[in-house]
Amino acid sequence: PIQQPQSTPQNAAPSANVITEPQSKRFYAKCQNNGISDEKSAQHLKEKYGFNSSSEITRDKYNEICAWADRGGADS
Repeated sequence: PIQQPQSTPQNAAPSANVITEPQSKRFYAKCQNNGISDEKSAQHLKEKYGFNSSSEITRDKYNEICAWADRGGADS
């Protein structure tokens, strides 16, 4: 018999170590306001931190990543 793929429950709690959706949106807004393209921010998150999207940003890296966005994508 064919088995249906298992899905994660809609009400599953996100990992306590990742940022919230509002924080992810704040990061996105910072990038937009500082002229950082979606491609550049995605590349930075992937190359420097190994994150595939802003929803994977961990709390311990959030301020560092936001500071990067505030600098217009320039490394310190």
